[in-house]
Amino acid sequence: MVCAKVVPLSGGICQPCNEKIRAQAQGSRRDIRDRSDRELRKHGGKPEK
Repeated sequence: MVCAKVVPLSGGICQPCNEKIRAQAQGSRRDIRDRSDRELRKHGGKPEK
């Protein structure tokens, strides 16, 4: 959820909310990579690093 602060905006959202959204996106990418690595190992593959 993005806040409704009245501040000068760059790109439509405030800086603290932008940082939160970016952190969430990076976390979900890490989760996806971890899951795919587990699936590769489960089927005998070797994940590339």
